[in-house]
Amino acid sequence: MCNDEVWMDWLWAVKALLGGGDWTFTTETIGTSYMLRGDALVSNQSPVATDPYNGDMWDQEGPHIMMLFPTREEIAHLPRDPNAGGPYVMWDAWPLVHVMFPMTDRDR
Repeated sequence: MCNDEVWMDWLWAVKALLGGGDWTFTTETIGTSYMLRGDALVSNQSPVATDPYNGDMWDQEGPHIMMLFPTREEIAHLPRDPNAGGPYVMWDAWPLVHVMFPMTDRDR
């Protein structure tokens, strides 16, 4: 995983959230990160979900780029479904919302 400074701030917010501490995240600039080895199985709806049978949409993305945007208007037109093909929004109901850009085509 490789992160710019904005993503490092985002990761500290995720760590605080998962640890039960106080957390906030906002950005005034676009942030970029990539995971060339892919990711673990995660809920596309919630960063705190742990049960893959909870009714959320779960996905295990392969290599991907991730971007953070200052406003939701910039990502309003993107799908929230990781199976839609192409970029999609993850954790839309949270201030930790970001866009996933899959780098490989795969059968969904």
